[in-house]
Amino acid sequence: MTNTYIDRAYAALLAMRSEFYARPPEVQTEADTRALIIDRVLADVLGWRPAQIERETFENGDRLDYRLSASTEHAIVEAKRSSIDFGIPATDARWYKRSGPVARSEPLKSTIDQAETYAARWGCGLVCATTGLQWVFLLGSRTDGISKEASSILVFRSLDEICEATLFKLFFEVGAEPNVRSGLFRRPFLREEGVIAEPTEGTSKRLIDVRGQDRQRKRSEVAKALAPVLKEVFEGLSSSHNPEALRACFVETHESIEADSRLQRIAAELTEDIEPLDTRAAGQGDRLGELVAAEATDVSLGEDGPGTTVLLLGQHGSGKSTFVDSFFAQKLPGEVKKKCLVIHIDLSKADPDPKALPGYLKSQTLLAIQQRLFKGGSPSYDELKGIFFDEYQALARGPLKPLKESRPEEFNIEFGRRLEKSVQDQEGYLRRLLRHIRWSRKKLLCVIFDNADHFNDEFQSVAFLQAQWTAGLGRMLLLLPMRDTTYWRARQQSAFHAIRNTILYLPRPALAKVLERRFEFAIGELSKGDKTSIRSLRGFRIGIKNPAELLHTLHKTFTKDLYISRSMAMLATGDIREALRLFEICVSSPQIDLDKLLAAYLSDGNYRLGRTAYERAVFLGDWQQFSQDRSRRVCNLFCCPREAAISPLLGFRTLMRCYELRNQETTKADKGFESVEGLLSFFSTLGVPRSSTDKALGALLYSGLLEPYDLGSLGPDFDGSGSSTVKFVKLSSSGRLHRQWVETSVQYGLAMCDDVQIFDEDELTALREKSDRRNLALRRRDFTAVQAVETEMMSQVKEYVLRRDLELISIPDSDAPAMKTQKTIDSRLASWVQSGRGKQFDEPLE
Repeated sequence: MTNTYIDRAYAALLAMRSEFYARPPEVQTEADTRALIIDRVLADVLGWRPAQIERETFENGDRLDYRLSASTEHAIVEAKRSSIDFGIPATDARWYKRSGPVARSEPLKSTIDQAETYAARWGCGLVCATTGLQWVFLLGSRTDGISKEASSILVFRSLDEICEATLFKLFFEVGAEPNVRSGLFRRPFLREEGVIAEPTEGTSKRLIDVRGQDRQRKRSEVAKALAPVLKEVFEGLSSSHNPEALRACFVETHESIEADSRLQRIAAELTEDIEPLDTRAAGQGDRLGELVAAEATDVSLGEDGPGTTVLLLGQHGSGKSTFVDSFFAQKLPGEVKKKCLVIHIDLSKADPDPKALPGYLKSQTLLAIQQRLFKGGSPSYDELKGIFFDEYQALARGPLKPLKESRPEEFNIEFGRRLEKSVQDQEGYLRRLLRHIRWSRKKLLCVIFDNADHFNDEFQSVAFLQAQWTAGLGRMLLLLPMRDTTYWRARQQSAFHAIRNTILYLPRPALAKVLERRFEFAIGELSKGDKTSIRSLRGFRIGIKNPAELLHTLHKTFTKDLYISRSMAMLATGDIREALRLFEICVSSPQIDLDKLLAAYLSDGNYRLGRTAYERAVFLGDWQQFSQDRSRRVCNLFCCPREAAISPLLGFRTLMRCYELRNQETTKADKGFESVEGLLSFFSTLGVPRSSTDKALGALLYSGLLEPYDLGSLGPDFDGSGSSTVKFVKLSSSGRLHRQWVETSVQYGLAMCDDVQIFDEDELTALREKSDRRNLALRRRDFTAVQAVETEMMSQVKEYVLRRDLELISIPDSDAPAMKTQKTIDSRLASWVQSGRGKQFDEPLE
């Protein structure tokens, strides 16, 4: 768990405590306690997601206040109102015996007994009794030989006590979702009961610390001169701040062209009976203003059928948002476009809780429509009277006719009160606005529910259902971009299967095509500039008459080399935005000698980027040495996870296990996915604690070497400390690339060895001696000697991590295929240490 994660949780607890204490104690009911404290502590402080929390569950006569589910671990929370006092003595004691007087005194005894009964019946490992202010924890079902009487309970007497920094760490260690999921919540109890000893990790250092040379390298003048252009080509175009450039660089495919054509036909059909509104007839002033403001607006209420929903399916990074933006901005014919009123709802700003999504979409749709239709973003009284004119006439002719005839001002005031209630009815108000848009404004409403694919499958399913509900209110065109995997997996469910929709598919374009379009755009922009000059590393200042040609030379270098283009796409796991970001870092890295690019430009020759320079640029970027803290996409498999009690090669072993299972048939529809529980259980047979394997999975998911079944299950706050709510994983393209790097790339070995944590002082001393020899060779510019010493360093670090791996992982003497594979890994690792590089992969680079 990262410090940032804990800091956010601690800040949320402090804010929540202040809000709760601001309320008068006499109005703090049990419902208040749950809503204001318990629910928020579970969600905002301890990190339990809405889908993991079951409230007021009735099963077989039992009423469970809260049941929390984290993969295969579960917890029971029994809640009482805040006015109840558990009777915990006001001392500094934190731990008490389950059989002692504190736990056997009412009302704590009956609360614990009840929660323990539920935990035993429903297989829950953690039990919690709380009033919101006081919190008591104990272990539920146990298999460690400790009797119920000998077990311990952990108490927190008040919110103020929990808010003490050191006590909060203990509270978090026991109750946080990642710790329950990984089984770490048991550690404080087992330490207190003497079952396990406190871990002593000792101090560690990295080779990067021993050398003391962790600094950035200076970029060349060529790189500095190209930096603004490269930033626009890669980084700028990977965000949404420049929609015109994004549209210009959108890569069309056969599927996107077909989608454009079909969407144009749909829009044309929906608008064919709409006549454009004459907003300024000769001699009549502002006709539109008259129509909107007049009391007798001719709404001509017709019977409209339901709207049309179009699902735009594609992988993450396939350009769905850019396609929609480009369609309405450029592709839609003018005569159809002027009949459309387009609103855009950004779901990326929504609460990730799927239960909150319907309310968010209703309110945002209303807000967006009003902002497009009315000055100031809300309708005036006269405009509302026009929208609800049929109700106005019905009241004036019917029940309020006497009031209308005798006191028209009072009639208008009464009608205004009724208007307020009508506007508060979101569904009815939306229907009225749709009819107003259709019959008074003579427009077709086009709604875009964008960025739903930023979230998990459940969120997208709710967005799908809400899109159907919205389209059912009246005639409109509603577009919902979704991940294709979410749709195909959920299609067998009744909600997806029973409702017919128009489906358009956008494949993810090849990275080479994307780069080509971006380079073309940048070359065009650069061609508009003036002549410039660049100083080379050797001090010569050279005039560049056509800077675009220099960029074109760079373009050929990076898109023509198959290994470079494919490995970059694999490292980004197909995410185009991420690939562009990585490409920008690589191109501008000082590891690449752009003076040679300049020479190739001047001589009209070709600049060929060597694999060594390219890999160093990917691994090191602007720095002298690799550091995992600076790298998100490149993962150090020689030191993963990074703890003394965990094998440094556990991440690599986990990756190899997933590689072994890549072709197996699973219970899921997708081939190659393995359950997280299966991996946790497998490595348990090798003596690896489940919490250690969970950390390895988290690190691999965080770096993209493993892919979750539900791509949206890793939220924006995912920090790689564990596998989160992921249930199934498989090897990603980046995982396959890393596997190849481990076994074949000398540059990967050299770079990663700098970052391995060394816990042995003798090893550090030996590395320091080698580092001194290397520095002397550098001063003599004896690069052959430098290479020899670096090879020695790499071999020493590899031997060290393999030795620690063999100490911490025990492979049973079994003929089972899985164990044979693990033994094969052992032998390959031993060969890898001796030779410095392993055998080439069986399969080519994908």
